[in-house]
Amino acid sequence: MSTQPPPPDSPATPAQPAPARGRGLRRDWLLLAAGLLSLVFWLSGDGQLDRINGFVQDTASWLHRPKASQDIVIVAIDDASIDAIGRWPWRRALHAGLLERISQAPPRAIGLDVMLSEEDLDYPGDDLLLARVLQRSGRTVLPVAPGSGPLPAFAQAAAALGHTQLPVDADGAVRGFHAIEGSAQQPWWHMALALHCVGENGRACARPEPVPPMDPDALSWQRRQQEIIAFAQARPEQGARDRSPFTTYSYIDVLRGRIPAAAFRGKYVLIGTTATGLGSRFTAPLGTSARPISSVEMLAHVLNGSLQGSHVHPASATLNRALNAAAVLLALLALAWLGPSGGMLACALLALACLSLAGLA
Repeated sequence: MSTQPPPPDSPATPAQPAPARGRGLRRDWLLLAAGLLSLVFWLSGDGQLDRINGFVQDTASWLHRPKASQDIVIVAIDDASIDAIGRWPWRRALHAGLLERISQAPPRAIGLDVMLSEEDLDYPGDDLLLARVLQRSGRTVLPVAPGSGPLPAFAQAAAALGHTQLPVDADGAVRGFHAIEGSAQQPWWHMALALHCVGENGRACARPEPVPPMDPDALSWQRRQQEIIAFAQARPEQGARDRSPFTTYSYIDVLRGRIPAAAFRGKYVLIGTTATGLGSRFTAPLGTSARPISSVEMLAHVLNGSLQGSHVHPASATLNRALNAAAVLLALLALAWLGPSGGMLACALLALACLSLAGLA
């Protein structure tokens, strides 16, 4: 007599056929892939994740900071000069005397980072004197700004003009510049690039192409050709990290002849304000640290990168989205092929590889 097994307490759930289970996994994977790729496409647009991108960029920039060129010299309108000469602004005859001393060597180019947009009504003869010195120098570049520029006499006597505008990121730091800024019909190269042209060729750069007149924003100040600044690092013999990495002389020392003219021979000489409370200050990320630096030192960093070809060009929006989407697609394929454990390990390695490639690119 055969014995029947006791019936189960409850009826067993029929097993799902393998093809149906496979179709369900594929559907879930495709939905996850579509969602993640859409998210990456959106986050890869301009202005998204600025703070995270800034942190990664600041950390990676430590790997490729160029040395400060010995061909760049700063003549600083510093606290000592203010104490010796007096309240700013100074007479333009002083600037003329300084330019004459510097030009004796002669230098490759001179950048006078001082806005000369108004006539000197107290000493009108000083304007004529400075214009003559600029004409004789033939190597001096002057700045322009939105809505203002040097007086016509100075603009005609200068070797070139250039803008000095710097975009400030959401966290208050300056990480880049635009090679061209200005109105649609009056675009200007950055002052550092104008200095490079004058130093290399003895004349101004070719004029940037104007924006077509059908542009709806043709009357506004426009920016083109964004670059990321490769901030220079100090040479070992220069000491403290919180000081400018570029050779710097005090304005008053140069004016009084304490610095020999030979110190400027073949150099790019930048003249600008560094005194406390005078001129603009920017927060510049230097590796994983940051410190405020003057406008003239920022100009030196941009010029240094131009001389050494070390500025970083940001990827286009299309390339940025394609690279980010490719990384996510590889992660999804790893999850599909290797399973949950192997896929998560592959995702972690892929993230590290992306960060490493971004820093070394």
